Amino acid sequence: MKHLSLALLFAVIISFSFADSILAQEKSYTEGSVWDISLIKTKAPYFDDYMNNLNNGWKKVMEEAKKQGLILSYMVLSHSPGSPGDWDLALLIEYKNMAAFDGLGEKMEKIQNKLFGERQAMQDAAVKRNDLRELLGSKLARQLLFK
Repeated sequence: MKHLSLALLFAVIISFSFADSILAQEKSYTEGSVWDISLIKTKAPYFDDYMNNLNNGWKKVMEEAKKQGLILSYMVLSHSPGSPGDWDLALLIEYKNMAAFDGLGEKMEKIQNKLFGERQAMQDAAVKRNDLRELLGSKLARQLLFK
């Protein structure tokens, strides 16, 4: 019985030693920027109309946000839908970190007001945009960078 207790104590000590060395290992990556990803399904036959809408509105807002340091970058990705309900465009906006979202709504609204004027004009543009596309969802993702 004494040998069994001693063996059990030794096993516990060894397992704690391995746990400490595993926890002490450095991660092989660092946390990078944060991406806001919106998945869009354009309505037929309005793909080009929607792209023009993005070019005349969204792009201007993104350029000003980038100039003000609110975002790092932005892009549009095209995708061949795998099914009738699948997305065909992804709008990506890159932020430095999660803290970049603090007060972001108010800052972006100021940019929109500066570029497009009154709130009613922005609401009208949003209604027109919804006639051209369906927003399937948005996600936040953090980039992981290997060391």
